[in-house]
Amino acid sequence: QYFMTGDIQETLRFYFSTGGTIGLILAVNNYMGRSVYVPDVPESTNRIIVDFAEGLKRKQDVGFVALSDDYKFEPTNGVCACVDAQLRNSPNSWPGVQSLEGYPPHFHIKNMLVHESLRQQGLGSTLIESFEKWAREETDAEMMTLEVEET
Repeated sequence: QYFMTGDIQETLRFYFSTGGTIGLILAVNNYMGRSVYVPDVPESTNRIIVDFAEGLKRKQDVGFVALSDDYKFEPTNGVCACVDAQLRNSPNSWPGVQSLEGYPPHFHIKNMLVHESLRQQGLGSTLIESFEKWAREETDAEMMTLEVEET
């Protein structure tokens, strides 16, 4: 963040807000006896292709992608990162989408992938921020959720 903005205060704000939020989520997960599962690259790739494509095809998911003009992303038409999510617990949710009792209308993030050569450069954060901005402006979602599966 510092190298992108040159502002140490902004970097610290970003670090504490992002790091604190992620740390809290992981701590609660750990407290509940769940572990964080990090799939290998082939499993992640398959999961993204199956979940991302199928959800979009059925019009149950919303997807955002990041594009690059780097030649190595030509086979994917420039797609170098993506995130997909479902609107849940809303009168505007798509038919067949899971709903969770006790939660307000929200977007549940299902998948996110940033090409390994572009990680740790803020691309994933920018993708999530863009998605969040769109969700606030275009839907009745009040929050975003993310599930971490047990291994």
